[in-house]
Amino acid sequence: MIEALRSQARAPDAETRRKAALGLGESRSAEALALLDGLLGDPNWRVRKAAVESLLLYPGQETLPILFGALYDSENAGKRNSAVEALVKIGPQVLPSVYDQLVEGDLDVKLALVTLLGEIPSRTSAPHLIYYLSHENKNIISAAITSLGQLRDTGSLPVLFDIFRREDDWLWYHLIEALSHIGGPQATAKLMDLYEDRKFRKAVLKSFGKMSDLTVVPFLLERARGGETPLGDLMDTLGRLHHSGIPAPLLPRHQAELARLIRSHFPMELLEPLDRAWPESKAPERRGMIAVAGALGDLSLLDRVLDELDNVYLQKDAYAAATAYGQSATRAVVQRLSRAVDLNQRVLLIRLLGKTGGPEAVVPLLSQAREEDVQVRMEALSALGELDDPRALQELIGVLREPDSTFHETALQALRSMARRNPAHRNRLAEVGRKMTEEEEEGVRRAGYLLLSEGLGTDTSELLPGLRDASPAVRRTVVRLVAERAGSTSFEPLLPLLGDPDPKVRRTAVSALGRELLARQRETLMTLLTDPDVWVRSEAAVHLAQSTVPQVAEALLKVLEEDGLPVQLGALKGLGEVGCGALFPQVMALARRSDAPLEIRRAALGALARSHRPDALRVLEEALDDVHWEIRSTAIELMGSSQDDRYLPFLLKELEHDPDPLVKQTVIQALVSLRAVQAVPRMLNYLTDPVLKDAAFSFFLSLGRENQRLIEHEAQSVDFQTKLILIEILKHLENS
Repeated sequence: MIEALRSQARAPDAETRRKAALGLGESRSAEALALLDGLLGDPNWRVRKAAVESLLLYPGQETLPILFGALYDSENAGKRNSAVEALVKIGPQVLPSVYDQLVEGDLDVKLALVTLLGEIPSRTSAPHLIYYLSHENKNIISAAITSLGQLRDTGSLPVLFDIFRREDDWLWYHLIEALSHIGGPQATAKLMDLYEDRKFRKAVLKSFGKMSDLTVVPFLLERARGGETPLGDLMDTLGRLHHSGIPAPLLPRHQAELARLIRSHFPMELLEPLDRAWPESKAPERRGMIAVAGALGDLSLLDRVLDELDNVYLQKDAYAAATAYGQSATRAVVQRLSRAVDLNQRVLLIRLLGKTGGPEAVVPLLSQAREEDVQVRMEALSALGELDDPRALQELIGVLREPDSTFHETALQALRSMARRNPAHRNRLAEVGRKMTEEEEEGVRRAGYLLLSEGLGTDTSELLPGLRDASPAVRRTVVRLVAERAGSTSFEPLLPLLGDPDPKVRRTAVSALGRELLARQRETLMTLLTDPDVWVRSEAAVHLAQSTVPQVAEALLKVLEEDGLPVQLGALKGLGEVGCGALFPQVMALARRSDAPLEIRRAALGALARSHRPDALRVLEEALDDVHWEIRSTAIELMGSSQDDRYLPFLLKELEHDPDPLVKQTVIQALVSLRAVQAVPRMLNYLTDPVLKDAAFSFFLSLGRENQRLIEHEAQSVDFQTKLILIEILKHLENS
């Protein structure tokens, strides 16, 4: 094998060399390490990324000499950068060796290592970095300042403040950047002092935007009053503060506080200049302008905000700001809706109209709710549910009377939304529901029980007559409603429905009572395995599979061997809920049986995956070599949904070797599910792949704003085309 890899590593084709680099990671031999040392400096960035990925699979004591040696290769910048990348990814365990290497005399290596210490944050690095603040080389000093900032240790502030005594603008700019990383009251106060020097004002504003510290907002807005703050830079900073990189659950409160501070301190005389500057401003500046407009609710800026709904980068911000205007924005939204031609634009404006609300929104939404376009009508019905208006209530009730049930669920959800916001509507819904349950039309009676249940809350007494309705569809609906609201107390009234003449009603009853039957009347559930309807048997098998009684296991084994496909699938679904229990060996055998129906094998794999047993992992790995793409895809999907990083090497290997593009796309989706940031270097290779580029783009978007820095770092060592795509991804993440 090593001979073949050596030959591939020397091939003229970059893709062949890249695959050789990945293959060398599995070899784990001294000869493979020597080849990887060479590939670490390959002219092609994709090959270098693959070499780094493989070197990370080897023990540190074997790779560190190669990586530190690469730092001294003055003729190959790509190799030096790849070595730094690998050292960063190895992490804190390399730090003792880094400290040892720092004493060497090579200036370029020293600079790379000082920079590296900031990429691997550890307080133990602070003394080493502080030492280099006195170095004779200015690049070394600035790198030490930057790295100290990246350590985010407030204990370093006195040392950094002391450097301000040196009258050196170059170092001061690096100090400002470092303070923005460290943050805290002391750093903020120092930056406020520096702001008074016009020379550093833009750099300080940029730092404020990174810090998520809202105490700077009154300071900045007060200075904006006298024209001391450039308007565009101020808006950029406010936009960045609005989207601070704090945990998502804390962001709404943070944004609400920012809006309060803007309302309290914004100089209103700036509104006219802001309005004039808006059209020519860059997107980051306009993001801040949108935040200001939403906070102030000033109508002179409303049209500007609504215009941004057409900007894919600012649409989310504009929607939130327009919503903050409330009813004062409704008339302008209605006017735009009347002129809108594009379907997506109409849908967005309808949705917004539901949020801004008010009496003026009702008639336009009623008109949209009667449109023929399905999407438009659904959005309008949902928006009516946001309004507290009797006309909206009546329209939604009317939809439930329609023979076509396409919009029934949408209308019902809208009515529920209204009832939750205004409990007074519950009585009205119950009253209308009672009348509808007595009408001749089957669909109307069904809708009547749905309304009645929403109006009654947990009381099910008025629903029980529906269990005897002449219509099977009505009985099914009422069975579900009673079970949802009464819980275990529904057992007695629903038990007779197990003998209902309609098989769909019986199946619904088994679904509703399954767990209670398993606990209280297991024999009844066993008897249902002989029901003439295959779907009733399937539902019974789902619940019986969760029993640990040997007699039940024997019955299920018979089901798996003899019954119809739906019943077998039901049994496997239930077994998956309990880790396959005593039937684990039989389920494993089913998953491996090449002559079994694909649906059965896929269901068996699913049951095994949910067991989390070591043998299950092995079966899923084996399934990646199956001749059927459906089996491979199922195994990949299960690996992705497992949230288990142990599957990552298998998925990355499958991404390289599977011949089917659809299976490769499934692998990428699994990587998305796993949030596999470890796969970033490999996925860079697919951003320009003709077939997989869209899936790869989605992968990077799924990483979220918290991984922007990682993507920015990786973008430094790719080709121009890939870099352009990464810049676009970063723009999307900035606006997510």
